[in-house]
Amino acid sequence: MKKASLFLNDVFRDESVLPSVALEASLDQKKFEQLNRGEKNKISSLEYFVAVDEPGRVLGTTGLYSLEKDEKEAYWLGWYCVDPAFRGKGIGGKLLDHVIRKAKERDKIFLRLYTSTSREEKAAQHIYDSRGFRTISMGKNIIKELKL
Repeated sequence: MKKASLFLNDVFRDESVLPSVALEASLDQKKFEQLNRGEKNKISSLEYFVAVDEPGRVLGTTGLYSLEKDEKEAYWLGWYCVDPAFRGKGIGGKLLDHVIRKAKERDKIFLRLYTSTSREEKAAQHIYDSRGFRTISMGKNIIKELKL
């Protein structure tokens, strides 16, 4: 977990909540309750998936979480990224396909995600589009949704 936490914090260093805090909260009920305290959009479930190679290097991560407001119908994609040194090798697609399968197995109707038009997220936009995500909201953050 330590390698995944360091990897996530490095990739998402500009976020308001450090990814390592959310990763730890997915494994510890007390930390999960602390993460949710005072939040308007409370998280009802949270889990992560980490892609590693034989030597144990973290190649990429992704997660699924539910918000209380739409937990019956949707999962949200969280902390989706691939180490720049390993991009273009299909890892991002495999991670995304994995969470799409998980969401379908759990009878969710939608998989949603927040994204942006930043240069860093350009490759991810291509993967989202290739899997059938469509833009449902434009604003400070873009919300994309896949009907499962």
